[in-house]
Order: sequence, then C-alpha cells, then structure tokens
Amino acid sequence: MIPDLPLPQRRREILLNKAVRLPRCDLNATGIQSAAFRIGSKGSLAVYWAPTDPPVQRNDAVQIMIVGLTPGMSQTLEAYETVRAARRANPGLSYADACRRANRQAAFGKLRPLICARLDTLHVNDALGLESCQSLFKEKSDLLAVTSAIRYPAFINRDNYRGQHDSLIRHPVLRPFVEKLLAPDVRRVPNALIVPLGSAVSGALEYLIDNYGLDPNRVLLDFPHPSGRNPDSDAQWW
Repeated sequence: MIPDLPLPQRRREILLNKAVRLPRCDLNATGIQSAAFRIGSKGSLAVYWAPTDPPVQRNDAVQIMIVGLTPGMSQTLEAYETVRAARRANPGLSYADACRRANRQAAFGKLRPLICARLDTLHVNDALGLESCQSLFKEKSDLLAVTSAIRYPAFINRDNYRGQHDSLIRHPVLRPFVEKLLAPDVRRVPNALIVPLGSAVSGALEYLIDNYGLDPNRVLLDFPHPSGRNPDSDAQWW
C-alpha cells in the first residue's frame, strides 16, 4: 500500500480523534501499530500515523531545522500522550496546535543533549547567538523547526525502522515522504540551516539538492545519528 500524501486534513482529524479516544490499555505498540492508523506498507515495512506534522506556514524566523529519520516508538507514545491530554483539556484545540505541542514535547527525546552538544562543537550556537543549542528546545524554540524524513513512524517487523534500506528514494513506500512532505518542509524555512541525523537522512536531502533545488550550502550533510544503536557515530564524528 503506497501512502497517498499529504494526508487530507479530514483524515488527519479523524486519526487524531481516534488517538484521543484510544483506551488507555491500547496506548502501546500494539495499539499504535493497528490497521486503524496504518497509512502505508510493503512487505515487512509499515508506516503508521502519529501527531507529528510540522507547521505548514512559511516561517522566515526559523534558523535551524533538525531532520530525524522517523519517529521511534518512544517518541510516538509520548506524542500520543501529549495530544490526548491536550485535546481532553481543550476539545477545541486545532490539529496543528496539537501536533505543535506533541513535537515540542517529544521530538528526539533523550537524544536532545547529544544532538545539542555536537552542534555546539561546531559552534552552531555561536552562529545563532546562543550560549548552547540546548536552548533551542527551551526558551529559544522559536528558532527551531523539527521534522523527519519519514514524517510518521515507520517499523520493520514491528520494530523501529533504522534505515535498513540503502536509500529512502528507492523504496516505494518511503519515497513519497521525501518528495511530497520533506521537500515542502525545507522550503517553508528558507533561512534555516538543515541538520540531517544520519546517513539515510543525508541521502534524502542530497536527493532534494539534486532534484528539488535545495541549496547545498544550507545542509550540514553527514551529521551522524546520535542513537546509541549507531556504534560508529562517535568515530564518524571525531
């Protein structure tokens, strides 16, 4: 099943309402990886909706965009928890605001300190006029945009997808995420330095440089993925 992207607004609202109504006992990997939330699949790979859509408006104030590979299960569960609490407290909360809260709370989770430390090593904090890039996830969040090359969580055999395919572009389920979602995402923040986490994301951005007019001077290619499951990341970095 090839995903039809971007998802229509009506479908996204329906999925958000399903997430809010999901019984507490189903707020787990099995519940999230149900057919009700599946938006694309092929073989052992499947992609499921989560409240991780970035803002759709152009934002010239954003100075840095961090692009992950795909939300992992921990981030996805935290995003679900965030929008469930927010919508129950304020039933009139818009889809866009619900996703904004989820991304602010959940994006990159425990990886934030290492990402920021590596950016500080490159003096990105100095370029942004910050003491440390850690403030991007706090009081200076208006300077930061976050997204993923695969915007919604992807899994292989129900485990987190970690870039097992050599190229996102060559996979029929994943390619639309790069062309139809990531390409517009980077255009909406024209003044931002773009930081791809890991080789698979760098490859997706190189594809946008070659085919979609993305300025290569805006992209910090080959920034290593900070995951503890990437044993070569420190060697790659240093």
